[in-house]
Amino acid sequence: IQPGPTGVLGTQYVPAGGGGAGVVVETSVEDLTFVGITNQPITIEFSASARGGAVAQFELASYPPVGQIGAFVSNGPLSASAEFWPPADFVGPVTFAYRAEVDGAPTRDATVTIIVLPEIRFALGATHGVSPLTVSMSAFTVQGTPLPEGTYTWRI
Repeated sequence: IQPGPTGVLGTQYVPAGGGGAGVVVETSVEDLTFVGITNQPITIEFSASARGGAVAQFELASYPPVGQIGAFVSNGPLSASAEFWPPADFVGPVTFAYRAEVDGAPTRDATVTIIVLPEIRFALGATHGVSPLTVSMSAFTVQGTPLPEGTYTWRI
């Protein structure tokens, strides 16, 4: 296998029929973002893009700096999953990289970002506080920025 003539990462030149002319097979993996709750496993779904009946093998290009990640489990020829366990009571982002090898052709590295949110728990008895109960809270987007000004309604 030789690098494709375009020099684009993830593009490989694969000889057709063992010699002579070849075909360009586009292979790629995408950056991924997942959101999970602390103290709970987070399932990460990986996939690769390729033409035809290609088969992908996934591997980590870098390890998460915190927590543990399980082995890749194949979900099909171009997909796999793995579980990530954040450390106990950890809250914040975790970033690492992965890549795939598709029919012997390596892809570029892609980034996985996992945003670990705190688990929010509280209990109220039927006689706690005044009625109607008012709960104040702050909500943020996945990127950590505040939600736009306005009124939001949650049913508890």
